[in-house]
Amino acid sequence: MILPVSLHRLVQSFLAHTSSPLIVLLGPTGCGKTALSLLLAQQFHGEVINADSRQIYKGMDIGTNKITPQEMQGIPHHLFSFKNPDEIYTVAEYKRDAINIIDTIIHRKHVPFLVGGTGLYVNAVVFNYDIPRIEPNWDLRKGLEEQSSEQLHEQLMQLDPQEAQKIHPHQKRYLIRALEIALTGKKKSEIAKKKQPLYDALLIGIEVPRRTLYQRLDERVEQMVKNGLLEEVKQLLQAGYDEQSHAMNGIGYKEMLAYLAGHITFGEAVDLIKKNTRHFAKRQMTWFRRLPNVHWVAL
Repeated sequence: MILPVSLHRLVQSFLAHTSSPLIVLLGPTGCGKTALSLLLAQQFHGEVINADSRQIYKGMDIGTNKITPQEMQGIPHHLFSFKNPDEIYTVAEYKRDAINIIDTIIHRKHVPFLVGGTGLYVNAVVFNYDIPRIEPNWDLRKGLEEQSSEQLHEQLMQLDPQEAQKIHPHQKRYLIRALEIALTGKKKSEIAKKKQPLYDALLIGIEVPRRTLYQRLDERVEQMVKNGLLEEVKQLLQAGYDEQSHAMNGIGYKEMLAYLAGHITFGEAVDLIKKNTRHFAKRQMTWFRRLPNVHWVAL
C-alpha cells in the first residue's frame, strides 16, 4: 500500500493544529485499516490502539486476522490479546482503558491511532459517551442466552425501540446487554449520552468497492483456513473454551464449532464463514456511514 499524498497532507495539517490529537481509522473488516495504520504510524510517530472487540482475546489470532508481532514493525500496539475468551469486557471498560492509553501516548508526544471496526468502541471514545454503570446480572444473562437473537430483538423493540434500531438483530451480545439495562426500568438510549469530546478526533474511513471487498474477504477466509483456523478452534476447546464461552460465538469460530459438532460439513462451514463475514462487513459500513465528519478515502 502507498500512502496517498492528499491523506498525508490531511494528517499533517490536522496534527499541526491540535495538542490533543486522536486519529481514528475505521471501515469494514478487510478494507485495509491495519496496513494504513502502519504507514501512518511510521510517518507520524504513532502508536496503535485496537478497536476490534474480538482481537482483545488471547488465543484467537487466526480467526480474528490479528496482526502478528512481526507485522507490527516495532510500532507499539495496545489492547490486543489481554482477555481470556470466556471473560466479559464491557464497552465502559474498553472506554476507560483506551482513554488511559491515549492520554499516555499523547503525554509521550506520540500520536494515538484508534484502529478497528467495532462501532460501539469507536463511538464510546470519540464521542465520550457516558456509559451506564449497571452491573451484569448473570442469572438474567443465562436465561436470555437461551433465546434466539430474533426473540431478543423483539423484546428490546418493546422495551427500548430507539436502542433496538441501533443493534442488528443478529448481534446477540449487544441485545442481551441492552435488555439487561432495559429490564432495570432504564433505557440505554436515554442514559448513554454524549459528553464533551476529550480529544480532537480526525476520522478517516476507508472505502473499497463492494465487489472488491467481498472478493478480498472470501480470499482471506481461504487463507485463514490454510493458516490453521480449525486447529486454533480445537486448541481453544482443549483449553476449556466451548460454545458457551463469550468470544466463541464470533464469526469463524461458531461455524467451525458447528462442523466439529457434526451439524454441518467442513465445506459448509467455510462457505458460512464467507457469507457471515460479508454480511458483517455490510453492517459495519451501514454503521460508519452514519458517523459525522468522516474523511473517506479510496484505497
